[in-house]
Amino acid sequence: MHYYDETCFADIYLEDSYVLAIEEAVSTLSLVMELVLLESHSLYVKPASDEAYCYRNAHIHFCLTQRVIWHQRSVLVSRGANGDTDLGNVDVFRIEGATYHLKGDWGSVSVTCGTVLVDYEGSPHT
Repeated sequence: MHYYDETCFADIYLEDSYVLAIEEAVSTLSLVMELVLLESHSLYVKPASDEAYCYRNAHIHFCLTQRVIWHQRSVLVSRGANGDTDLGNVDVFRIEGATYHLKGDWGSVSVTCGTVLVDYEGSPHT
């Protein structure tokens, strides 16, 4: 299943979104993101004249993790145009049941979890 088939990702374009950080806790893996919102997203606003997309800072939380397997990790960090840390994009995001497979310049991970939430800065959970 593709990421956009999951309700919480339906109006997001991950291919041009940026991973700013990765946070791990006992039962949660979170990606700190600068997400590209599609026009169909309820938080969409017309992008600035120098931007190609509507970006919104958010966290993707993989909650109630049962298993997190890192296949590869990278410590490469670059700076985005605005000076923020940029770990790269999410190049692969596949879903197989309760397992999410993600890959990018930052590494490759498989996460089996109970639920996924997208938490937008300044907004309630989506």
